Amino acid sequence: MTIAVSERVGAVPESQKDIKVEETEVVPPWHKPTPIPGEAAVEGERVWRVNIPAGEKRSLKATWIVKLPASKMLLGGNRRT
Repeated sequence: MTIAVSERVGAVPESQKDIKVEETEVVPPWHKPTPIPGEAAVEGERVWRVNIPAGEKRSLKATWIVKLPASKMLLGGNRRT
């Protein structure tokens, strides 16, 4: 059976070019999906498509790092001092 698993990586607005989101480890590899005609693309969306035989398990792993200047903070995040 083939299944699709979607995930969203943080998206940074164009006005915040000093903030970076880096995908560092993704196993198995994922891809940016092609939007359905007439629908808007989901910013930051990634999709795994994996084959899983009946009764078996698979692990998916994705790691990303958010880099931001000391003068900024993530909404709901800890303040830097």
